[in-house]
Amino acid sequence: MTSGEYARQLQEKFELYLIALVFTILGLAIQTAKFGTNDLGDAFELAGWLCLMGSGITSLLRMELLPVAQLELHKKQNFEEELTQYRKLFANGQGLIQNIVDNNTLSIPNLIEDRVSKVQMYENRISKLQGKIYRGYLFHKWLLVGGLIFLGASRSFSPLSALVKKYWL
Repeated sequence: MTSGEYARQLQEKFELYLIALVFTILGLAIQTAKFGTNDLGDAFELAGWLCLMGSGITSLLRMELLPVAQLELHKKQNFEEELTQYRKLFANGQGLIQNIVDNNTLSIPNLIEDRVSKVQMYENRISKLQGKIYRGYLFHKWLLVGGLIFLGASRSFSPLSALVKKYWL
């Protein structure tokens, strides 16, 4: 196993752990919620739930895009390999190649042009997917942080207000 494969496996495990953590915290927050003591605390609680739910859904949608991006990357690499082979053949003075499937003669410069355009097409697709994946990661991360802050504020609001009333008012 290469270090790149090992790093990718660790990243995948971390992402799955984080998704499970988000939904676990959301489930526990919903089960242990106590409403009615303070309106602001209740609002914080609901905001925390919404942030955690948004974080979980965003992370699931993001995870759905990862295999698509990997497949597009694989296709691009295949076209890059073909492009390299055709360029080597052309550099060695070969201008035509025989297609085994339908017994046609194909022009290597045309094949090179086709592969260059396909590589570019897949680069554009991959770039768009990576942008979506990264934006999904940012939403996931900051909604999780927001959810934890809102839940912390909600759960600490009543005890904090009781301490303020007891010692300062």
